[in-house]
Amino acid sequence: RDPSHEPSLATPEGVAARFVRDQLAPLGAELVATEWSIFDADASVVASIDAVARFADGSLALVDWKHTLGLGERSCSTRRLAPPLAHLPDCDVVRYALQLAIYAQILEQRYGFEVRCLALVNAHPDDLFFTDLPYLRNAAAVLLEHGRSTVPYTHLTLPTAPSAPSS
Repeated sequence: RDPSHEPSLATPEGVAARFVRDQLAPLGAELVATEWSIFDADASVVASIDAVARFADGSLALVDWKHTLGLGERSCSTRRLAPPLAHLPDCDVVRYALQLAIYAQILEQRYGFEVRCLALVNAHPDDLFFTDLPYLRNAAAVLLEHGRSTVPYTHLTLPTAPSAPSS
Protein backbone atom coordinates (compact mmCIF):
# COMPACT_ATOMS: atom_id res chain seq x y z
CA ARG A 1 0.00 0.00 0.00
CA ASP A 2 1.11 3.47 -0.81
CA PRO A 3 1.07 5.39 2.52
CA SER A 4 0.21 8.62 0.73
CA HIS A 5 -3.10 7.03 -0.32
CA GLU A 6 -3.96 5.64 3.14
CA PRO A 7 -7.28 6.92 4.46
CA SER A 8 -6.65 9.15 7.47
CA LEU A 9 -7.78 7.93 10.86
CA ALA A 10 -8.21 11.61 11.77
CA THR A 11 -11.52 11.86 9.92
CA PRO A 12 -14.73 9.81 10.20
CA GLU A 13 -14.58 9.23 6.45
CA GLY A 14 -11.06 7.82 6.74
CA VAL A 15 -12.08 5.48 9.55
CA ALA A 16 -15.05 4.32 7.49
CA ALA A 17 -12.87 3.71 4.43
CA ARG A 18 -10.39 1.68 6.48
CA PHE A 19 -13.17 -0.35 8.08
CA VAL A 20 -14.58 -1.26 4.69
CA ARG A 21 -11.12 -2.04 3.28
CA ASP A 22 -9.69 -3.91 6.28
CA GLN A 23 -12.76 -5.66 7.70
CA LEU A 24 -15.42 -6.11 5.02
CA ALA A 25 -13.43 -6.47 1.80
CA PRO A 26 -11.37 -9.47 3.07
CA LEU A 27 -14.69 -11.23 3.73
CA GLY A 28 -15.72 -10.66 0.12
CA ALA A 29 -18.12 -7.82 0.88
CA GLU A 30 -18.41 -4.56 -0.98
CA LEU A 31 -20.05 -1.36 0.12
CA VAL A 32 -23.28 -0.96 -1.86
CA ALA A 33 -25.21 1.78 -0.06
CA THR A 34 -24.91 4.57 2.46
CA GLU A 35 -27.78 6.38 4.16
CA TRP A 36 -30.23 3.81 2.75
CA SER A 37 -33.80 4.75 3.73
CA ILE A 38 -36.12 1.87 4.58
CA PHE A 39 -39.56 1.65 6.16
CA ASP A 40 -42.12 -0.65 7.65
CA ALA A 41 -45.43 1.17 7.35
CA ASP A 42 -47.32 -1.29 9.56
CA ALA A 43 -44.90 -0.73 12.46
CA SER A 44 -44.61 3.01 11.72
CA VAL A 45 -40.82 2.76 11.37
CA VAL A 46 -38.80 4.85 8.96
CA ALA A 47 -35.04 4.43 9.16
CA SER A 48 -31.78 5.34 7.48
CA ILE A 49 -29.03 2.71 7.52
CA ASP A 50 -25.58 4.33 7.66
CA ALA A 51 -23.85 1.73 5.47
CA VAL A 52 -24.73 -1.54 3.77
CA ALA A 53 -22.26 -4.04 2.34
CA ARG A 54 -23.16 -7.06 0.22
CA PHE A 55 -21.40 -10.40 0.32
CA ALA A 56 -20.93 -12.59 -2.76
CA ASP A 57 -23.93 -14.74 -1.74
CA GLY A 58 -26.18 -11.65 -1.68
CA SER A 59 -26.47 -11.42 2.12
CA LEU A 60 -25.92 -8.06 3.77
CA ALA A 61 -23.84 -6.46 6.50
CA LEU A 62 -25.38 -3.43 8.21
CA VAL A 63 -23.02 -0.84 9.67
CA ASP A 64 -23.84 1.92 12.13
CA TRP A 65 -21.31 4.78 12.21
CA LYS A 66 -20.90 6.77 15.41
CA HIS A 67 -18.59 9.65 16.26
CA THR A 68 -18.83 9.68 20.05
CA LEU A 69 -16.10 10.21 22.61
CA GLY A 70 -16.37 7.67 25.43
CA LEU A 71 -18.72 5.30 23.61
CA GLY A 72 -16.52 2.30 24.38
CA GLU A 73 -16.67 3.12 28.08
CA ARG A 74 -20.48 3.11 28.00
CA SER A 75 -20.77 -0.38 26.52
CA CYS A 76 -21.65 -2.06 29.83
CA SER A 77 -24.25 -1.40 32.49
CA THR A 78 -25.84 -3.12 35.45
CA ARG A 79 -29.18 -1.43 34.67
CA ARG A 80 -31.73 -3.29 32.55
CA LEU A 81 -34.10 -2.19 29.82
CA ALA A 82 -37.81 -2.11 30.57
CA PRO A 83 -39.92 -5.26 30.07
CA PRO A 84 -40.27 -7.15 27.82
CA LEU A 85 -36.56 -6.48 27.18
CA ALA A 86 -35.49 -6.62 30.84
CA HIS A 87 -33.04 -9.42 30.05
CA LEU A 88 -30.89 -6.86 28.15
CA PRO A 89 -28.53 -4.32 29.74
CA ASP A 90 -29.50 -0.68 29.38
CA CYS A 91 -26.47 0.70 27.56
CA ASP A 92 -25.60 2.44 24.30
CA VAL A 93 -24.12 -0.56 22.52
CA VAL A 94 -27.19 -2.71 23.22
CA ARG A 95 -29.43 0.11 22.00
CA TYR A 96 -27.41 0.28 18.77
CA ALA A 97 -27.66 -3.50 18.43
CA LEU A 98 -31.45 -3.23 18.81
CA GLN A 99 -31.55 -0.42 16.25
CA LEU A 100 -29.66 -2.48 13.66
CA ALA A 101 -31.65 -5.62 14.52
CA ILE A 102 -34.87 -3.72 13.78
CA TYR A 103 -33.39 -2.58 10.46
CA ALA A 104 -32.34 -6.16 9.70
CA GLN A 105 -35.84 -7.49 10.50
CA ILE A 106 -37.39 -4.90 8.20
CA LEU A 107 -34.97 -5.78 5.39
CA GLU A 108 -35.68 -9.49 5.81
CA GLN A 109 -39.46 -9.28 6.29
CA ARG A 110 -40.36 -6.40 3.97
CA TYR A 111 -37.60 -6.40 1.37
CA GLY A 112 -36.62 -10.10 1.15
CA PHE A 113 -32.92 -9.68 2.02
CA GLU A 114 -30.83 -11.93 4.24
CA VAL A 115 -28.77 -10.04 6.82
CA ARG A 116 -25.57 -11.83 7.81
CA CYS A 117 -23.99 -9.43 10.28
CA LEU A 118 -24.26 -6.14 12.13
CA ALA A 119 -21.37 -3.84 13.05
CA LEU A 120 -20.81 -0.69 15.06
CA VAL A 121 -17.93 1.60 14.07
CA ASN A 122 -16.97 4.53 16.28
CA ALA A 123 -15.01 7.04 14.22
CA HIS A 124 -14.16 9.49 17.00
CA PRO A 125 -10.38 10.13 16.67
CA ASP A 126 -9.86 9.71 20.43
CA ASP A 127 -12.06 6.61 20.74
CA LEU A 128 -11.64 4.55 17.55
CA PHE A 129 -13.11 1.06 17.61
CA PHE A 130 -15.40 -1.31 15.81
CA THR A 131 -17.31 -4.27 17.05
CA ASP A 132 -19.64 -6.90 15.73
CA LEU A 133 -23.08 -6.55 17.26
CA PRO A 134 -25.34 -9.44 18.17
CA TYR A 135 -28.42 -9.81 15.99
CA LEU A 136 -31.08 -9.42 18.67
CA ARG A 137 -33.67 -10.98 16.38
CA ASN A 138 -36.26 -11.86 19.05
CA ALA A 139 -36.04 -8.48 20.78
CA ALA A 140 -36.40 -6.67 17.44
CA ALA A 141 -39.43 -8.80 16.58
CA VAL A 142 -41.04 -7.88 19.93
CA LEU A 143 -40.46 -4.17 19.31
CA LEU A 144 -41.76 -4.29 15.74
CA GLU A 145 -44.84 -6.26 16.80
CA HIS A 146 -45.47 -3.73 19.56
CA GLY A 147 -45.32 -0.96 16.96
CA ARG A 148 -47.70 -2.84 14.69
CA SER A 149 -50.20 -3.49 17.46
CA THR A 150 -50.20 -0.07 19.14
CA VAL A 151 -49.74 2.44 16.36
CA PRO A 152 -52.72 2.59 14.04
CA TYR A 153 -51.65 3.01 10.46
CA THR A 154 -53.96 4.02 7.69
CA HIS A 155 -52.94 4.20 4.10
CA LEU A 156 -53.20 7.72 2.78
CA THR A 157 -55.56 8.34 -0.06
CA LEU A 158 -54.40 11.23 -2.15
CA PRO A 159 -57.05 13.50 -3.61
CA THR A 160 -57.51 13.22 -7.32
CA ALA A 161 -56.01 15.98 -9.41
CA PRO A 162 -58.48 18.64 -10.42
CA SER A 163 -59.67 18.23 -13.95
CA ALA A 164 -58.43 20.64 -16.57
CA PRO A 165 -60.76 23.54 -17.29
CA SER A 166 -62.87 22.96 -20.33
CA SER A 167 -62.64 25.42 -23.17
